[in-house]
Amino acid sequence: MTTTLENTILVLLGARSGTAYELHQRHTEIFGDDHRVDLQRVLGAVTRLERSGHITLRAPRPDVQRNRPLCTLTMAGRRRQRQWLMGIDAATSGNDIYLRGLLAVEAADPETFEAYVHNSLVTVRQQQRSATTLAGLFGAERARTAFELERARALTLWLHGLAAHRDPVAACG
Repeated sequence: MTTTLENTILVLLGARSGTAYELHQRHTEIFGDDHRVDLQRVLGAVTRLERSGHITLRAPRPDVQRNRPLCTLTMAGRRRQRQWLMGIDAATSGNDIYLRGLLAVEAADPETFEAYVHNSLVTVRQQQRSATTLAGLFGAERARTAFELERARALTLWLHGLAAHRDPVAACG
């Protein structure tokens, strides 16, 4: 499973409930302009998640204007969120591991965060082993393999230090 807006929203809601507008803002804060999504896409994802039983919508908070309903994870949503964050395998790209890591460091519970890091490290090491040799390669194929090895090395270092970036309150559960 690749990074989708629905999975991203489920992870964001794992940390705390929020309106679709707040989820849109948090998405932008975490991913920046490179992965900006339109508020209408967030609203559509919230609707799909509610229909599938992964979130519930509650009456708007009195302090929030414009009658924005509050999105909250259901147990099914929490299971899907955890399964997705921990579901790193050989088919998971380095970019997807990175994006999930940004979400995990921000919003995952401690157990899920540790499982994400462990599964990611196992996967990156497997990917490194499958591309360990440049012998017999030339041109673009050699350059691509060299890049993949360097990316895997950098991702490994990043994963080892990721816990240091967590909010101490979030890391405690």
